[in-house]
Amino acid sequence: NPTLFRIWRALTSSFSLGTWFGVHVRMYWAALVLMPLIFLSRLAGLGGGLALLLTAIYFVLLFLIIWTHEMGHIACGWLYRIRSDQITLGPLGGLAHMNSGASTPREELWISLAGPAVHLAWLAVFLPVEWLVPAEHSYTWYGWTVWYLNVTNLTLMVFNLLPIFPLDGGRVLRALLSMRMHPNHATLWAANVGMIGGGVLVVLSFTRPDLQSSIGFVIGLMCILRSLEEKRMAKHALVYQSAARREPWEQDPDAWKRGAAS
Repeated sequence: NPTLFRIWRALTSSFSLGTWFGVHVRMYWAALVLMPLIFLSRLAGLGGGLALLLTAIYFVLLFLIIWTHEMGHIACGWLYRIRSDQITLGPLGGLAHMNSGASTPREELWISLAGPAVHLAWLAVFLPVEWLVPAEHSYTWYGWTVWYLNVTNLTLMVFNLLPIFPLDGGRVLRALLSMRMHPNHATLWAANVGMIGGGVLVVLSFTRPDLQSSIGFVIGLMCILRSLEEKRMAKHALVYQSAARREPWEQDPDAWKRGAAS
């Protein structure tokens, strides 16, 4: 159907938000359409004007938080001479397009943790603010906004640390395992954990009847597919390029299966 195809093209296309700190930022139209609808559905009981105001505020703050999360990854990547030219923001989160991967488990560990660490910085600022807000102002728009900032940062930090690819926690798990075994073997273990975790997210999505359940389903399915992709890649190519200097990978691709890492 040409009309449906045009709608699909529009939702899966992105627009520019400018270049900040040398990194170009783009957003999918789907995020611009879907996220305000979710906010409005949850705030409808507050009345039209206040609901629209909070929807606009929460939408901007959500993607500001996600942008800072991705900039945390990028800034840490700069320390290891890994360049990033673009960040893409979508309804399922953000993605920092790094021009190369980490070359060691330690690099991947710190780059992966840098994103969730940004949420700690947000919480260090706004948790005290929430505590200082007088009780009678807790149910005002600015009281709700401070509460929203803290809840969003705490939720995103915990969620991203789940040991599921492509979440940061999946990469942290792979990096930690790679310090004890061959990185490709570690990836297989981490990918199996990721598939199980993605399946749990899919099942949990059916327990919610609202629009957010469909997002949970898509996230869970994406995690399963990404874990499968990581597993396939680990069977055919080195995870960390530095391993090529000490492992006979090119001559014997199955060396890691026989304990080459030891």
